[in-house]
Amino acid sequence: MQITPEVNIILYKHLDFWNNEGVYYEQPNVEYNDELIMVVNDNGETKTFSSILYLNQFFDPLLNIPMIKYEIFDDNHDGLNDTFKFKINFPVNDVTTITNIKLYLFFKYSLNTNIQGSIERTLCEVDINTPLGASYVKINGDLVLKQKFPLSSSTFSVGNYKEHILSVSETYAVNTTTYLKNDVTDFNIESKKEYFYNRDVYTVFDYSKVVIPYKNRQVVQIELTVNIPSFQAIMWEIPIAAKIKFAWVQFMALFIPVYVILRLIQFYIFKNRIFPSVPVSDLPKMRIR
Repeated sequence: MQITPEVNIILYKHLDFWNNEGVYYEQPNVEYNDELIMVVNDNGETKTFSSILYLNQFFDPLLNIPMIKYEIFDDNHDGLNDTFKFKINFPVNDVTTITNIKLYLFFKYSLNTNIQGSIERTLCEVDINTPLGASYVKINGDLVLKQKFPLSSSTFSVGNYKEHILSVSETYAVNTTTYLKNDVTDFNIESKKEYFYNRDVYTVFDYSKVVIPYKNRQVVQIELTVNIPSFQAIMWEIPIAAKIKFAWVQFMALFIPVYVILRLIQFYIFKNRIFPSVPVSDLPKMRIR
C-alpha cells in the first residue's frame, strides 16, 4: 500500500509541517554597566546627573551628587544575575518639591542558547510623577525583552546593537578609562530614547512603585529593584536542521496511525469482497503438457 500525494498534502497543510518560527525560553545574562542618568523636576526646574562623567558637561543645572549603591544577587547560583538592588540618595533642602523623577540605567543584555548575541547597552527606564512631592520612592519590576521580529543567528551581528545608545563619535578619557564623547553641544536623553526604542530588539522595565511624599526633608531616598525573568520568551527563526527534526516527528506522529487505519480498511474490503475483485498472481504461468 502507498500513501498518495493527496495524503501528503493533508499532512503538510494541517500539521504546519515546516515551522519557520518558534518560541523558546531562557534566562538572559544581564550585567550592569555602571551607567546611570537621573533627571529630577524640582519646583519646575529640571536638574540632571549622570554617572557617565563626560555627560555632566551638558547638564545645567546639575543635580546634587547622589550616593549610589547597588547589589547583585544570583539566587540559584547558576552564574546568571537574578536581581539588581539599587539605593540612591540625594540631598535636598526644605523648600524642595520633587514632582517628577526619571532614571535611565544601562545594562548589557546577552542571549546564549538557541540564539547567541548581545545588546551592549540596553535601557532600563523609570518615570515617576510625584505631584505631592517625593521623599521616599520604592520601585520593583522586571526587565523584559521586546521584539518586533523573530530573532535569527544574524540579528545581533548585522544590527546596531554594539553601538552606544547615546550616539556619540569622539573618544574621551577619564581616569584611564576611554569613553565616547557626544559630538553635539546640547544633550537630550529623550531623543536618544527614540533611537533606542526604534530598534527591532529592546527592553522595557515593567514596574510598580510606592511613593511617600514626606518622610525626610533633607534627603530623597530611592530604592530600585530590577528583576531578570528566569523564563524570558524568545521568538526565533528556526534553522533548517531544527525544521527537519520537528517535521519528522510530526510526520511520524500522523503517518503511523493513518497507515494502520488504511491497512485495516484495505483488509476489511478484500476479506468481505465489498468490491468485485480477481486474484492476480505474480508467479509465471506454467504450461501443463
